Amino acid sequence: MSLSLCESFSQPAWQDGECKCFREKRFVQKAWGFTHLYDHVPQRDKAEARHHVRSFFSGGNGPYYRVHHGENMLSPEQQDAIMKIIGKFGSTEGIRFDHYVMAWDFG
Repeated sequence: MSLSLCESFSQPAWQDGECKCFREKRFVQKAWGFTHLYDHVPQRDKAEARHHVRSFFSGGNGPYYRVHHGENMLSPEQQDAIMKIIGKFGSTEGIRFDHYVMAWDFG
């Protein structure tokens, strides 16, 4: 019997009678667009806040702009993480992403 490995794991995919690579699909609210994300960030901190949000994507400016323009969408967990970053620089009260859509997330 051969064992397959999950791409993101260095251990066998099949353990204890279940596949460790399996991800339950979920119907979630995804988001994109950053037009008003920095509205409550003081002007002196906006560049640093943008830098931290861009760094969240860990792929340079490309992934940031793909989400900003709707080519990619943020999962609920990513939305929360970005709001936490913004919260370090100002209030997140009333701050929303530009667009929301319900979509399947395969984790």
